Amino acid sequence: MTWLQLKDTGSGFNLEYYETQGSAFVAATLATGLSYTATHDVSMTIDFVAGVNTVGGVNYGNDVLKIYLGGQLIKTGTTWESYYYANELAPSGGAPRIQAVNSMLLRSSGTAATGTAGNGFYFSDFTVGNAVPAPGAAALIGLAGMVATRRRRN
Repeated sequence: MTWLQLKDTGSGFNLEYYETQGSAFVAATLATGLSYTATHDVSMTIDFVAGVNTVGGVNYGNDVLKIYLGGQLIKTGTTWESYYYANELAPSGGAPRIQAVNSMLLRSSGTAATGTAGNGFYFSDFTVGNAVPAPGAAALIGLAGMVATRRRRN
């Protein structure tokens, strides 16, 4: 989970991002003054990594999040996984609850500006995927299956 927002400042858009360090939310302004009259390509990727990194008793996320503006990498950060490790312990006080990421929320909020109807945000090209094994690994799995089948027949 993460938070990336385009914030209307009255003179343009700011691109802002929030990550966590332990139980604290840390904000960062990634770009300011993005023009109302230009199209801005904002992309985000997340590589999910099991567990968290713990330094001095503080949990830091180890998922790798990358944010691009106009095709240029402008931020490498992490998700909010450390928040759940710090604040969402199981009722028994044991291990943190597992937080699966299985959805995406796009939210538009604020005071309506009817004079700008039809001039809003355009969202496209969402992709959710899993890593695909390298062709060599797939061939090795197939070969192992053939060997196992041959052994059963003998």
